[in-house]
Amino acid sequence: MSFHYADSTDGLTWTYGGLAFEYSESFLDSVTFQVGVSWHMYALIGSITDMFHGISSDGRTFTFVGKGPVLLNGQKVVLSKAIVMSGQIRVFAFALPGSWIRSLIITDGTNLTPDA
Repeated sequence: MSFHYADSTDGLTWTYGGLAFEYSESFLDSVTFQVGVSWHMYALIGSITDMFHGISSDGRTFTFVGKGPVLLNGQKVVLSKAIVMSGQIRVFAFALPGSWIRSLIITDGTNLTPDA
């Protein structure tokens, strides 16, 4: 399984850039966001709640950091979407089996804090 990337200057016309990340297991849905000078990518592994984590200095090619559950107060969560809002990176996450969806603040690419 692999992720590839493309670049665009206008959001309409894209140029293929190449391979961004390869992984030996199947994965679903990914989220990628920048914290400072580092880019972080998380993707759900198969149909379980574990996610792999990759890191990049340019947002184009990622290096595997690790895999396992992403935890919030000891509960497994799945990261699904990231946005910058009011100067903070907010990552939307949900807990299985569908118990909640909420916004979390992430400051360093790995530690999550519930958003008020």
